[in-house]
Amino acid sequence: MAELLRITQSGYHEQITCKGRYEDRHTDGVVIDAPGQMVVIGAFYVSLVRVPLIVLRVGRLIIGDYAPRRFWGDAVNIRCSHVYIDRHRPHNILQRFRYKEYHQDILGQIYATRENGWKPDPCGHIRHIHINEVDVQSGLEDVNGFMLSERCRYSDIHIGIRRVNVAIEAPYWFSANHLQDSVIGGQDCSVWSLSGQYKPGIRIQNVKAARYHNHNAVLWNTPHLDGQALDHGVCCHG
Repeated sequence: MAELLRITQSGYHEQITCKGRYEDRHTDGVVIDAPGQMVVIGAFYVSLVRVPLIVLRVGRLIIGDYAPRRFWGDAVNIRCSHVYIDRHRPHNILQRFRYKEYHQDILGQIYATRENGWKPDPCGHIRHIHINEVDVQSGLEDVNGFMLSERCRYSDIHIGIRRVNVAIEAPYWFSANHLQDSVIGGQDCSVWSLSGQYKPGIRIQNVKAARYHNHNAVLWNTPHLDGQALDHGVCCHG
């Protein structure tokens, strides 16, 4: 895998700005592999890459303004716990792969991996992922929103609790295999489709067989929710 920048030590970065080349369609932006370290990024502006940010291992990651642009992969790929993003606003998203060869998650993908940070770990545990504000508009078709769809355990996931402003061409803006002790959305939540074809909602469904079940999950302002998610562990508002 090729990337523009790799961060392996703790530190404060006031701003990360780097730009790839359109010709390098398989080059990613920033890779963070800093086990047990604290990394703080004030502003993140990366463009012309496949995946702007891949978080393999970190003690704690804090990002103020996450605003990648002109990328053609997942908006962010998080493979560990303790990630905090204040504003998540990817824009000018491109599409260079067919859906059959690459499922583009234009809001991001989150899942647990084994120690090397690459292979999915069905016994892993993703927790403490907080993204306060989500703002994205895209007319691309055959895309996904947030994807938390692996067999690992997901708990303490808080996304969009301050504000959600999402316009995408997909049936769901947020999908998860299951959730525990989590809150998705809030009272300031606006979700729509630019074409009017969809009413993007939330899906909480055991897509892949897992040993974990929904518990204390609160979902706000869900235009439509996958019927299989309506169990004792999911509470809907709005």
